[in-house]
Amino acid sequence: MFKIAPIFSDHMVLQRGKNISVFGTGDEGSIVRAEFMGNTAETAVKDGKWLLTLPAVSGGEGLSMTVSCNDVSRTFSDIAMGEVWLAGGQSNMELELQN
Repeated sequence: MFKIAPIFSDHMVLQRGKNISVFGTGDEGSIVRAEFMGNTAETAVKDGKWLLTLPAVSGGEGLSMTVSCNDVSRTFSDIAMGEVWLAGGQSNMELELQN
């Protein structure tokens, strides 16, 4: 069964200026295709997993990405391209974003 990793969703922010990796699982040998900002990529499912790499883009917002396999298609909407920062630390990092 074709699935896209749960990290991908509507309203996501992707890192600008870096290649975009899209991945998930599926039936062996199935072809997965992704379309984003006029770019397309295809790959075959191998060992139950697939990974596509789309070229880097400079920025934008309100974008959409479609990922499809056989008769199943999923479109993610309201995507923004920008800076993605991950922070890690000790107890000083437990403050929630809303606070």
